[in-house]
Amino acid sequence: MSLNDTTSSSPPMETASVYIIVNTAIFLNNLLVMLTFRQMLRTHQIGLHQLYMLALIGSDVICLAAHSVALTILTMRLLVVSKPLCDCLGFVNMTAVEITASIHSAMCVDRWYSVRAPVKYHVLRTKRKPRILVYLTIVLCYCLPISLNFTLYTLNWISFSFEPRVPACLPAPSANVKYPNAGLLVSAAVFVVVPIALQTSTYGYMLRKLTVLGGVTRKHVARSIRTVLVTILSYHFCWLPIGVWLKWVMFIPDTPPPGWFVFISVQMIASNSATSFPIYYITMRKFRKSFLTALCQTTQNRSD
Repeated sequence: MSLNDTTSSSPPMETASVYIIVNTAIFLNNLLVMLTFRQMLRTHQIGLHQLYMLALIGSDVICLAAHSVALTILTMRLLVVSKPLCDCLGFVNMTAVEITASIHSAMCVDRWYSVRAPVKYHVLRTKRKPRILVYLTIVLCYCLPISLNFTLYTLNWISFSFEPRVPACLPAPSANVKYPNAGLLVSAAVFVVVPIALQTSTYGYMLRKLTVLGGVTRKHVARSIRTVLVTILSYHFCWLPIGVWLKWVMFIPDTPPPGWFVFISVQMIASNSATSFPIYYITMRKFRKSFLTALCQTTQNRSD
């Protein structure tokens, strides 16, 4: 049985190793991020933008849970999944991706403001009210996808179908004969088009700002935006195949995409949840220093 066969009922068991590798990478990635940020909290180094980075752990954990269920389905060789379970898994997968997109947009706005008004931002980052605003924004980034998806599902504007070749429950056109893609278009507009437009405009401004700065100020601004920029670019790189798949099922419903392409698309969007630690380690000096400090302390405690 091969993933190249679009009629295959389920993928070969060997693909379970891919799920195990991705799940392990997601778990270790977020564990190291949490341990490092805990070390940073001890020295009071957590800034406003780093709160958004911590918030991404939640969506990564949601992704890990859904990916683990898919691994269970694969190892049990389930060719059919009940409709309620499929809807639940599809809802969770879709919501996790949308939460990530929302937090990335909030991170862009935060970085834009830090470049737009650096002195004022530096003062606000030590105040209590801006932190409360960030917490409320993070809550909104979680609540908006959940509430919108629940509304679309209740209105029967979106549905989820089990794809045994992956295996996963993925968004699909609804049973609405007149507007089968209405829910998918609404979701794509809110969590794809709007974030891309927002991220493009804010980073366009920041990159233009870099061209008129020089010396230490330019270096400081570049360092301020590079972590978020690399994080968002890696997200869009991992999201690209699933975006192609989404357009495929919406506009060419009579010709299903090959199993190998669907499998790679699902694994790439899941793998994005395992990229934050290497990105933070490479681009954030304080994060790297805190991680090495935590590592040295752990090694010393074990030796004692």
